[in-house]
Amino acid sequence: MGTKTIRWIFFLLALFLIAPTHIAYGKKERKQLKDIEVPAEDLTVSRTVFDLDVAVVVHNQALRDFKDRKYYPWCCSVIVNYDSVVAKGMPPKEEAEAVLKQIDHIDEVLKRNQEHPNALFTARITRKGQLQVFWQLYDAKIAQQYLDYVVSSNALGHEMEYSISYDEDWDNVKLFVDTFDLYNDAVKNLFKEYFDEYVK
Repeated sequence: MGTKTIRWIFFLLALFLIAPTHIAYGKKERKQLKDIEVPAEDLTVSRTVFDLDVAVVVHNQALRDFKDRKYYPWCCSVIVNYDSVVAKGMPPKEEAEAVLKQIDHIDEVLKRNQEHPNALFTARITRKGQLQVFWQLYDAKIAQQYLDYVVSSNALGHEMEYSISYDEDWDNVKLFVDTFDLYNDAVKNLFKEYFDEYVK
């Protein structure tokens, strides 16, 4: 038996012995949705400034101490363009309410189960005539299939785009989940007496 043949035998043996162990470990490491305790949403509405643009931010404070973030490693962002703007980049009340009603429906579908959701709402930001909404996902494929349908069918009735990217450390939403209060306090100190008048 040649040397190359022996090496191939050892390689295949190692693959046979190691791969099943690795797969089993992976399954054990990833919790099932039913085993993850997700805190009830605690939403806070704030007015702030990003790049000198007035913004209205709704962020989920309950996720600040969420310990199982690693099981939601996909960041999903949906951007909706409003048809009109009345002042400081904000949409008319009627249009804003209509779009948010549609976003609430998207949120419900992405979550699939309120007690053990596939998607965690993290934040939404309204500014410069746009609404951007963020979720962290457990299973990205489910969300992708649904959002592809929403975009292709124009179900929202507004120009919309979405992206899903791997973000195990939640870097895309860290500002809103972990440090938004500090950020907004810094903005208020920067603007000082002009803040209330500028952002209202």
